[in-house]
Amino acid sequence: MEKRCVVDPPSGGVVRPALFPKVLIAASLTVVVVILIDTAIAEEWDVFVVALILGLLQLGLWAQLESHRPAVPIRADLVRWLKERARLTDEAPGHLADRAIAAYRAGLIGDTAEEAAVEER
Repeated sequence: MEKRCVVDPPSGGVVRPALFPKVLIAASLTVVVVILIDTAIAEEWDVFVVALILGLLQLGLWAQLESHRPAVPIRADLVRWLKERARLTDEAPGHLADRAIAAYRAGLIGDTAEEAAVEER
């Protein structure tokens, strides 16, 4: 079974597993909610404030993960190729992936790559 990754162009081509960060954030937010409820009942306001700040930071991270364009699963070998090619051409991996997909699409529909690029703008 091959491992699938996601290229995240807005952050400069960072490779990350597709679902794992969201699962981690959801689990940790659940723990923070339990801590918030427990500390509110016990009236331990200093711990409550710390947990609240932690929860807000986690919500910010979740929002950052959601704010990017939809992730496209890419095989690990293609991610390595994208990163290597991007390093050689000094281009962001996301832009390189966009161009590669546009060229592939142009080949499928019989269009030239230039016309497909203009159509995307």
